Amino acid sequence: MDIISDIRGSKEEISRCIGRYGSVREHNFWFFYNQQRAYAKAFFFKFENDFGIMAMKYNSRLWEIIGDVLAPKGKRLEFFRQFLHYALFTKKDKKLFVCVPETFYNDLISIVEKSGMHRITNSPIIYHTPVFNVKIGIKALREVL
Repeated sequence: MDIISDIRGSKEEISRCIGRYGSVREHNFWFFYNQQRAYAKAFFFKFENDFGIMAMKYNSRLWEIIGDVLAPKGKRLEFFRQFLHYALFTKKDKKLFVCVPETFYNDLISIVEKSGMHRITNSPIIYHTPVFNVKIGIKALREVL
């Protein structure tokens, strides 16, 4: 596992990985790059064959994974396990926030249950966002709402 901290300087390498394995809307180089703040630093964890994890480390010793693991479905869990070990045991940081699809979340539960070293919250809250047909007109739309 290589840890890339120069996100801008590694744009081509990170973009190639996103292009091959990106699967959620957050898998976008500029979205990732622009998450950095004075209190948060972006890191790209690169594995063999251009697999990767887009992560933020906050000054408060919290980590956040942005989107799903950039890898084929069958390999995502192993790379997540390596990242988890690095963040919580090698770096000895406090907590990891993960925003992933529900199917991958269910796999994460199995890691937690087997390890006995981690805890995970109950089922995630899923937000629903309505999408409206604007061609029906504002008046008709207000009646629906």
